[in-house]
Amino acid sequence: MSTALALVEGEVVEPEPTLAELSAAANREHRAGQRAAATAIDHAIAAGDALRQAQARVGSGEWAAWMSQHFDGSSTTANCYMRLAAYREHLPKARMTIREAHASLGDLPAVGLMEWSKTPDARKKEARRLRGEGMKIAEIAFLMDASTSAVSRWVDPDETRKRRARSAKARADRRLARERRRDGATHRAVRKSGAATAEAWAMAERLQDVLAQAHRETQDREARAALSRAGEHYRKMRDEIVAAVGVT
Repeated sequence: MSTALALVEGEVVEPEPTLAELSAAANREHRAGQRAAATAIDHAIAAGDALRQAQARVGSGEWAAWMSQHFDGSSTTANCYMRLAAYREHLPKARMTIREAHASLGDLPAVGLMEWSKTPDARKKEARRLRGEGMKIAEIAFLMDASTSAVSRWVDPDETRKRRARSAKARADRRLARERRRDGATHRAVRKSGAATAEAWAMAERLQDVLAQAHRETQDREARAALSRAGEHYRKMRDEIVAAVGVT
């Protein structure tokens, strides 16, 4: 760009670049970007070659730990590089990014993972074996390019079910606590609204309970349907009373 200077109110400032200079800069950076994209795939393939050789030496039991200590990228990135290296002859000749090159390989088998990755059952079995040898859940997840929750399900289905049950109970307890707080607020608001409103509320609650009991006792399908409709009517009435006393 031009180095000519101009004086503006006593200060020396650089003039705005000309259109020719802007065009030259844009084209220069464009060509640099193209050169970088072209060499990026070469670097990715070279990295993949190195990782494939390292994996063959390290083995499955230590691969996750080795990767986390010695490779700056993620396991997904490593698997991408290793796949590009394995299938370099299948890559199109056209210039493209690493992402585009990897996508062009389509359904060709994965090579970044171990042999056990070919079937889900084998993957789960290997995860359980590694866990039995003392490997941490996070390390297995890194090795297998999976989420920690998925690995937890593979290695200990019973614990996963227990954890889900605890979570469900916690959600139910929170919901019950919210309902109790709302009911308490409703009762207080109803009492403040006067005797008639309190009586209407009590009747709606009582009729709803009676209809629910009748629904449980009868075996006739049509009668049960009619009782369900009646119960819904009183539930709506109860909700209208709640709205009327200003409880949300």
